[in-house]
Amino acid sequence: FPPFYPIYIKSFREVSVGNWQIDVEAPTIVNISNKSWVDKWRKKEAMTEKWTIAYVRSTCRLLKKNFLSNLSLSRLNLKALPEDVWKKLLVSIARCSTLKKLEIEWENLEDEQLEKIAQACSSSLISPLHTLFLEHNAMTDNGLVKLMNHLLVKSETIKRLSLAYNQLTDSGARFLSRTLRENNIHIQKLTISHNDLTVKGVQSLCKAFKMSNDVEVVDFGGCNVDIKCASVIADTIEKKSKLKEFYIERN
Repeated sequence: FPPFYPIYIKSFREVSVGNWQIDVEAPTIVNISNKSWVDKWRKKEAMTEKWTIAYVRSTCRLLKKNFLSNLSLSRLNLKALPEDVWKKLLVSIARCSTLKKLEIEWENLEDEQLEKIAQACSSSLISPLHTLFLEHNAMTDNGLVKLMNHLLVKSETIKRLSLAYNQLTDSGARFLSRTLRENNIHIQKLTISHNDLTVKGVQSLCKAFKMSNDVEVVDFGGCNVDIKCASVIADTIEKKSKLKEFYIERN
């Protein structure tokens, strides 16, 4: 149901959305008493999609003129963009020489789309991009490999990287750890919270943090950190004087 329509909780089992009634335990539509509302919803959806396309196109124009240093593309349903508009956005990001911060969050983008974004970010060697937030997407370990391969081009400038609320596992953590150890990457703040990590993934990343002279802030919130992980983290903090903040809340 569209997020702009008011939702009223009628009981523990029943939710009412306008004239729609849903059984929470067995979520099926029980009653539709206003057919005209459906037509209004579809019309509203079409208007929202047109607005998104217009917004992205205007953003592309600003990027081409190097008017933007911070860009946030969040909750826009970028996956529904027409192919020509999507390509235009990628080209505009690649050609912008002033972009410092890029946020693409709450879009549920998959590996292929995120790789294209990373490729666009790394295409411009003169871009001063230092912050990349890709939270609330659908990145897997394979997507992380492709992402980091592109970001190695920007290893001198990228300072803050957020991969929170994705689908990363210990395999991705091991790759990220190896990449941080073997390459000249100067990430100062890494957020990898709310991914499916275990003590093995935490150990791998902590090994990289001990060897890094740049990492200052790490966020492992919501990553299934248990007592074993906590002891590894404590050991890392003790032996790594450069590390200033280590978040492990919501575990």
